[in-house]
Amino acid sequence: TDEMVRAFAELSGDKNPVHLDEEFASRTLFKKRIAHGMILGGLLSRVAGTKIPGPGTIVISQDIRYKAPCYVGDTVTAEIKILHMRADKPIIKVAIKVTNQDGEILIEGGAILYFEVVD
Repeated sequence: TDEMVRAFAELSGDKNPVHLDEEFASRTLFKKRIAHGMILGGLLSRVAGTKIPGPGTIVISQDIRYKAPCYVGDTVTAEIKILHMRADKPIIKVAIKVTNQDGEILIEGGAILYFEVVD
């Protein structure tokens, strides 16, 4: 949303006009405003820390490949697929993907997550 993009710009200091200024963005290859890529990358933390594996999860490393822009107003879906669980430590390797409302892949990649069960 516009609100999320503006809040991220304030928080991160990334006030690139391609994210904030419709007139500026109209002159770029994107033709309209795009969301910061790290908003999408941050969705991994959201999903990992609330759903899979859940509270207490920490992202150790993350590899993101940006495939297409996310436009302000797009509806996105973040997916995590567990690829491998270590037997000796609470660490998992996951594949990540974020798509838009048309099923277009916006980002894909992988991550290593540390998780612990907290009672």
